[in-house]
Amino acid sequence: MIRMTLRRRMLAASVVGALAFLPLAQPAGAGHATTLEKQLRKKINAYRSSKDKPTLKMKDVLVTKARAQAEQMAADDQFDPIGDHSSERELTAYANAANCDTAPFLAEIIAAEASLDRIIEGWKASRPHNKTMLKKAWERIGTGVFDDGDGTLWAVVLFCSTK
Repeated sequence: MIRMTLRRRMLAASVVGALAFLPLAQPAGAGHATTLEKQLRKKINAYRSSKDKPTLKMKDVLVTKARAQAEQMAADDQFDPIGDHSSERELTAYANAANCDTAPFLAEIIAAEASLDRIIEGWKASRPHNKTMLKKAWERIGTGVFDDGDGTLWAVVLFCSTK
């Protein structure tokens, strides 16, 4: 188990490190959303639609960043917002690669729960998370979901508006 955690940490660190310098160069398939990530985006868009907000388009570079963050949180077994350890340069590189506006260019919501439904319901019940999910200006989304194998889904969602 320790080996897997270390491997996950190394993978997350290498993905984040590589993308900080070459934001458009990604390993094959790295940015393509998994089934869980697509389901999370679909649930968020369904909720936004029910509140007369526009649907959000998935952006691969944001998926890569969100997934790496979800994996890192699971490895550390704690919540760790991207802004706590990412440099302004790194975040700006992601915003530029995703064709996002640079001020404010990203918003993030994070959670760890047993199901995507519980994650969404938790965000709806939290005023700041709900406000973030429903912000009309958002146009792009990146969802990262990591299943830790112990019954917990670690989720990170990045939102941005375009330039």
